[in-house]
Amino acid sequence: MKQRPLSPHLQIYKPQWSSVISILHRMTGVYLFINLIFASIYLFLLTCPTHIFETFVSIVRCTPYYFLIYTFLWSLIFHSLNGIKYFFWAKSKFMEKKYINALGPTILLLSILCTTFIILY
Repeated sequence: MKQRPLSPHLQIYKPQWSSVISILHRMTGVYLFINLIFASIYLFLLTCPTHIFETFVSIVRCTPYYFLIYTFLWSLIFHSLNGIKYFFWAKSKFMEKKYINALGPTILLLSILCTTFIILY
C-alpha cells in the first residue's frame, strides 16, 4: 500500500483562484510594508545633509526605478481592492461560489488595468 502523508500538502491540491489571491494579498502586504520602511528612510534622509541624500537618491535611481514604482502601485491597488473584497466577505456578502470564483481573476485584472492607466496617464 502506498504511504500517504499524515496531513494534506500543497502538492496534492490544484491551485484555486481564492488561494492564489489570498497568497498574493499576503505577499503584497509584506511588499507594501517594505516600501513603507524605504519611504521612512527617504523621509529621514531629507533631514540629513544634502550629500547624504543625493547619494541615497543616486543609489535608488541605479535600480530599475520605474519597475519598482509599477510594482508598488500594483501592490497598493491590488491590496486595496482585495481588502474591499474581504470587507464585503466580513459582512457575509458575495459568499456564493460563483462570486468567489469570479472575484479573484476580476480583482487581478482590474488591479493591472488600473495600475497601467495610472502609469500611462
